[in-house]
Amino acid sequence: MTKPPLQGPLLHVPVLATEVLSALHIFPDGVYFDGTIGVGGHATLILQKLSSQGHYIGIDRDDEALSHCKQRFSTSSTSISLHHGSYHNIKSILERYGVQRVNGFILDLGLSLIHISEPTRPTLQSYAVFCLKKKRGGGGGGGG
Repeated sequence: MTKPPLQGPLLHVPVLATEVLSALHIFPDGVYFDGTIGVGGHATLILQKLSSQGHYIGIDRDDEALSHCKQRFSTSSTSISLHHGSYHNIKSILERYGVQRVNGFILDLGLSLIHISEPTRPTLQSYAVFCLKKKRGGGGGGGG
């Protein structure tokens, strides 16, 4: 069964936006890693504070969300690198860019309405279920 593509202006409004920005202490020329970029809610806020010397690295398991981000941030003056996969691959991704130091990390591990309304999309919950099955010896598919 084919799922419908993401449509319209997808917005994720981070609930704790002020707190996240405050905790990250964003440096305009810094490097920031978003392990759950989704449709770019936090990325939008952080990119507004980065200069053209900054670098934003985002990863997600949802191909369509990443495609949305590519379009959404195509005119950004900040260097943006987007990757399909899991934040567990952080080491190899950072090595690919020669990044030895990151100024901030973000993992938004909450659920999104997109994932609730479209249960075939990859979510943290599906990964957690996969891990539990593996731990109990049940195997299972999926995971990232």
